[in-house]
Amino acid sequence: MTEQANEAVALRQWTDVIRRARLGRTVKSVALMLATYADNDGTRVFPGIARLAVDCELTYNVVQGALATLRTAGLITVVRRGSRRGQADEYRLILAADVLDRVEILTPTQVADAAALLAVRRRGRHRPTPASVAADPAADDAHDNLHPTALGAVFPCSQDLHPGASGAGRALPMVAAPHGVGCEPAAA
Repeated sequence: MTEQANEAVALRQWTDVIRRARLGRTVKSVALMLATYADNDGTRVFPGIARLAVDCELTYNVVQGALATLRTAGLITVVRRGSRRGQADEYRLILAADVLDRVEILTPTQVADAAALLAVRRRGRHRPTPASVAADPAADDAHDNLHPTALGAVFPCSQDLHPGASGAGRALPMVAAPHGVGCEPAAA
């Protein structure tokens, strides 16, 4: 972080802090869009509120509020106010000396841990893999109704879904579908 609160910081350093900061998605969206207008040293940022609103697909008032939040958090400062109506204010990207007191900013380790935890929670919400089916002893009964596909995965295949052409209970033998997913009745 910088020694003085009003000293510009490198764009990459600032965006790394913003990415880990707990600002809410709206403020973070505005902040990251604001960064796209900055020079590499974090200076000369003057897109204007209306332009940011269009870029972020937000209302003018929401962008104004997000910029106020960023100023209060010590992440941007106004360098120059627009001198006349329609002229944009100029901002500078900063990291105030007390930014950690103003905003919760996760460490890179905390971000990695949170991402790993989310990935673990998401497991099991998709179709089972062949390895998970084979590893589950309860799946032995279900394994009789599974067939391999061209991609090597297995999916349930019920002959009850494909009655004979007359619909009279005589089922056709099942084969892997040409697209590799699901079953098709064999050609008669």
